[in-house]
Amino acid sequence: MKLFPLSLQQVNDPRVKRRSFSKLRFITVFLILISLAIGQALMLANHYHSDTIPPRLLNAFVFYWAIAAGGYSLFETIYIRWKYEKPMNQMSAATKQVAEGNFSIKLKPRHTEEHLDYLDVMFLDFNTMVEELSSTEMLRQHRTKRVQKGAECDKIRR
Repeated sequence: MKLFPLSLQQVNDPRVKRRSFSKLRFITVFLILISLAIGQALMLANHYHSDTIPPRLLNAFVFYWAIAAGGYSLFETIYIRWKYEKPMNQMSAATKQVAEGNFSIKLKPRHTEEHLDYLDVMFLDFNTMVEELSSTEMLRQHRTKRVQKGAECDKIRR
């Protein structure tokens, strides 16, 4: 028995060549935050031997971490919008067009075939789905025309 339903399980698709949240990304963020902590430690080292820490230094710590947190938050916001929000908006607009009957829509993967991620694979699968829907729709229209022609022939014969 599977622990999670399919929607929560990680699906390993052999077409995916890289993960969005890699170990390198984690290590990079970790090193950035460690360097910020080292910066604070260096500030404290200048006043280590004093009995009290001056209020001006405490204000500097608060300002330092506020700038660091704001900068990191801004970076993450921009990154997430570029990496996920923009492609998902493209997917949303494309699905709306397909729902309205436009089966000529195609989504271009953002990466080359040797660097596909899950969003790229989702775009490729969407394109395949639209092609299948298009061919099904053409068959339906062709059959409808044949039925209408048959009905017209029956009316003429009567």
